[in-house]
Amino acid sequence: MAAKYSRLSTEDSKDTMTLDFSSAFTFEERDKDKQNTKYRSIFTYGNDMRLSDTKEVKQVSSDRFTWILVYLGYMLIYVMAFPIMIWFSIKRIKKGERMIVFRLGHMQRAKGPGLALVFPFIDRYFKKDVSLRAFSVPPKQVITCDKAIIEVGAEIYFQIVDVEKSVTNVQDLDRSTRVLVQTTLCNHLAQMNLADIESERRITADNIMEKSNSTSSSWGVQITRAELSQIKVLSKPLPKAAPSVMMPPGLFNIFGASVKISGAGTYFLDLLNGQGVIQEGPDPSGDPSATLTLTFDDLQAMLQGKLKPYQAYMSGRLIVAGDTAAALKLDQLANRVQAQ
Repeated sequence: MAAKYSRLSTEDSKDTMTLDFSSAFTFEERDKDKQNTKYRSIFTYGNDMRLSDTKEVKQVSSDRFTWILVYLGYMLIYVMAFPIMIWFSIKRIKKGERMIVFRLGHMQRAKGPGLALVFPFIDRYFKKDVSLRAFSVPPKQVITCDKAIIEVGAEIYFQIVDVEKSVTNVQDLDRSTRVLVQTTLCNHLAQMNLADIESERRITADNIMEKSNSTSSSWGVQITRAELSQIKVLSKPLPKAAPSVMMPPGLFNIFGASVKISGAGTYFLDLLNGQGVIQEGPDPSGDPSATLTLTFDDLQAMLQGKLKPYQAYMSGRLIVAGDTAAALKLDQLANRVQAQ
């Protein structure tokens, strides 16, 4: 069937809908001399959105004027009732104390020791003891890094060195200092082993004091001394499982050596007499041919042929004391283990 094509008209039809692509918004030039344009929105914005400096100055001046007016009015009343008011105004500050006064909300310089003038109704004051004080941290149960359970407390000596910070930066100074030291004590001991805690009590106490001071300094408090109480061991550390090194029979006439495996203890390896012996502990005779020090992972790598003894010796991963030829004999041992 033949298709018939007709030529399409290139002119728009009169019935065609005309679309208006003009924007619903209008734009205008801000300045004839500038190319910047200003967007005109249905909302109205001011040309300057910043706060007026003049209003801020007026507000500060108004607050200052109000403060002066209240102060002058109070002083007038104070003078009229001077015989009575004076009895409530004089405060005695003892030696070792300091006073902080807030007058109409403004903090004054620290006062004391001696006499200080405090105006009733417009002054609030706080007395702080700046002498050296101490408190006890009750015994706390702590699980150490090696899974031991201990009970230990501490004696803490502290002193206020900045009275203004002790009033403005912390609400309850004594309680906050106690909680801080208790938390630092438990967190620090939980990261140590039992043996290190018992042997380094002085160093441990100094570290706890230093960590606590890093926070308490912002409160105006300095911890001057810390002493740990007697350590009570409730549960000893869990014993470490000794690694097992299986030696097949027939490994003899090689050497006898004491092998120190880092993190796993000392083992005596006798492959010179009989069928060969490996046992935990030093050489019973007290005179091994050589003393080899290496990690358990490196020993296993040598026996599996993944690490050459000479390579480990030259890189410092194998330390040999005594007969240095024993390091090379480990290669023979590895070959026999793999052959079995």
